[in-house]
Amino acid sequence: MNNFNLSKYIKNELDTNSSKERKQRANKCLEEIGKSLGEYTDFHKILGEMSDSAIRELCDAVIDIKFHRKRFTDFVTCTREEANKPADENRSIGYFTYGECGGEYGYFKHRRKLTDFEKEWLKEHTECCYYNGQPCERWQDENGNADEDCECELGKEYSSLILYELDEDHEKEMGVWKQDIIWYLDTSYEKDQETEYSSGDRYYSLTNVKKDAITSCDDEEYCEKIFKYDGNQDFIEGNIHIHSIKDVDEFEN
Repeated sequence: MNNFNLSKYIKNELDTNSSKERKQRANKCLEEIGKSLGEYTDFHKILGEMSDSAIRELCDAVIDIKFHRKRFTDFVTCTREEANKPADENRSIGYFTYGECGGEYGYFKHRRKLTDFEKEWLKEHTECCYYNGQPCERWQDENGNADEDCECELGKEYSSLILYELDEDHEKEMGVWKQDIIWYLDTSYEKDQETEYSSGDRYYSLTNVKKDAITSCDDEEYCEKIFKYDGNQDFIEGNIHIHSIKDVDEFEN
């Protein structure tokens, strides 16, 4: 036991040039080293033996970790019902995500009671808070020295990911509202014609789709049938085609 070489042991444990198991052991070793370093550790002794490149990487890591620990909230993915609960000191209002990486409901669960400044940050930099729990560092510069938008803002600009407050009409307009059945209306239907359905044709209300169909119907007999239509299957009469979609997710994918 007296011949145990701690330095050699640590280097061996941190060797990640082999299997996945070795990498897991390396990560575990780093975690244990971090836990063992207390406030009375002589870091000058430790750093004095490190190379310049290791010191530079350490400085970058310290900056990143200090910034990460400043986060004040976390986005929680949940059902729409849960997201739609009222905001309080512990959580925000509900949101839905839209875009290439969107399609979920959720809210922000705060790590502590937010300051007025943090509340404003959450409102102005919602996408940053979704990813980081706080605005990106450039937006926290007290002197306003942000040279360009962060990746979060660019993602919002190019519709990669946008967060919107819950609003039923807006969710339906954006095509994210979930329900068991929706309808598409074609008022210029012709037999053997292949109909293409767009988001502009989408209806979430059977009453509304029947109302618009009756308004555009060119035959009184067909109007009577539309009035009795129950919405559970396609309706095809004259110039009217109401397309009933029950498996909404499968249809849209």
